[in-house]
Amino acid sequence: MLNNTVFTLTNEELANYNSWAAKISRALCEADFESWTLSVKFSFSNFGSGVVAHCESNIGSSCDLVIRDMFEGYFAN
Repeated sequence: MLNNTVFTLTNEELANYNSWAAKISRALCEADFESWTLSVKFSFSNFGSGVVAHCESNIGSSCDLVIRDMFEGYFAN
């Protein structure tokens, strides 16, 4: 059974996101983007939980930030 703690970011994860978001925000402001959105996707499956941040103004996923890899540790053995 899931509860809200599965979706709580650690201090390190939050710091990584804040640093990424600041860089993206500065770049978009300097490029004179009038409107942009940063989104964070929380996912879960049998493999684990994952968290990915995405800038919706960027085409593709090349600038996405994987905050928590869903498969981390799953294939370790």
